[in-house]
This record gives sequence, C-alpha cells and structure tokens, in this order.
Amino acid sequence: KAQRSESRKVEVGQRAQTIGGFVGTVVKNESDLVTLRSASGVELDFIPSAIARRYDPVPESSDDHPTEGDAK
Repeated sequence: KAQRSESRKVEVGQRAQTIGGFVGTVVKNESDLVTLRSASGVELDFIPSAIARRYDPVPESSDDHPTEGDAK
C-alpha cells in the first residue's frame, strides 16, 4: 500500500497518468486538486486519488526491433 501511494505522488513538472488513462504534465499540485496539461495545452483538474502513477515511459531500445537481415 505504501509503494502504491508513493507511485501516485507527483510534483510540478512530472508527467502523470490518471486512472482513466489521461497522460499529462503536472502544472499545479494542491491538497485538493492536481492540474495536468496535455500535449495540446489543455489543462484539466483531477482529485489526487485519480492519479494512478507517475508516467515515465521507457524509451524503446533498438534491440527490440529486428533489422532486415535478422529475419530468417
């Protein structure tokens, strides 16, 4: 439970995902509202319990995709 709670803590400037799947950048974090900004600039307010996790996508490695010569 503590680990889940820790992964939901977000700070201004971090990216976060809501329980509904919305991903945005935290622009305001108050005790009763967290404001996320989408890539298009739209800002939405969420209650803190709607934040599912920090969103830190792992960049794809070039090793994940076979090159043309690898397929047999």
